[in-house]
Amino acid sequence: MNQNNTEIFELDSQYSTTRRVMRISPVIVNNPEDKIHSALFLPENPDRKAEGGLRTQGYFKNTQIDKPLISVITVVFNGAEYLEQTINSVIEQTYGNVEYIIIDGGSTDGTLDIIKKYEGQVDYWVSERDKGIADAFNKGISLCTAGCWINILNSGDFYASATLFLDILNLFSTSKIVTGYSQYLNSKKLIPNRVLGNSELLPLKAMISHQASFVSIDIYKKFGGYNNTYKVRMDYELWSRVLKENSFHFIPEVFVHYLPYGESYKSVDKFIIEGVKVNFRHMNFLYAIFFSVVLISKQSVKYVLRQFYATY
Repeated sequence: MNQNNTEIFELDSQYSTTRRVMRISPVIVNNPEDKIHSALFLPENPDRKAEGGLRTQGYFKNTQIDKPLISVITVVFNGAEYLEQTINSVIEQTYGNVEYIIIDGGSTDGTLDIIKKYEGQVDYWVSERDKGIADAFNKGISLCTAGCWINILNSGDFYASATLFLDILNLFSTSKIVTGYSQYLNSKKLIPNRVLGNSELLPLKAMISHQASFVSIDIYKKFGGYNNTYKVRMDYELWSRVLKENSFHFIPEVFVHYLPYGESYKSVDKFIIEGVKVNFRHMNFLYAIFFSVVLISKQSVKYVLRQFYATY
């Protein structure tokens, strides 16, 4: 089959990421005021192990008026046990204009073998050492060259429904942030723990789940990405900046099933300290004191209970 460079065509009808591709790369526009700049590929890195995906084979994506491009980013490090489930939940979406980017931190287990297995369904992947989770997130965001909407789905997490993208598509025209619940796997625990509204105090609004949030690229262009100085509360810090000026559309449904073994789960001390830092950096002084005391109290109780049940 001979395609014109600007023609959109189907590589494989089976996957969300191969239904609408083209041979010409999208035009990348980076304005001086943009706080995140886009690129088709990451710059050369001496620590790079490998890279690949549809882009390296000359296949690209673009957004259309009737079908906005949804970009999904997965960051992973030594996540071979759970990564395949995450990949499948992306490529099995019924919506047909999806871009998928995987940022690997230089894994030493079987992660790269799994990524290479899906070489034909991933737009771009790279394996190289990074400066932490926030740095990996930002790399992924910078690679969303033509997408309108970005979702960050961590390794081990997966969408609650194969029709999720189609179900929320009509909301993209009315809000720059569409969000729902993340639910702990095999548990009733939700993040956030209740329906949140835009009239809430900032420390409460900032508790929306990043895994369950679809964010307009315009938000990242204006406010920048994740702050590298935060190792576990980078999402809370981002929302604390963004939601001062922006509203969200909250859908009280589970968007994502979440694996509760991330850094925030393991690093209680960092979770508390960074949360307090965010409160005092971005919030009213009295609110910062109150919510910091609440945070310390809640997390300390959780930590004690966790240690108790681990012992007995």
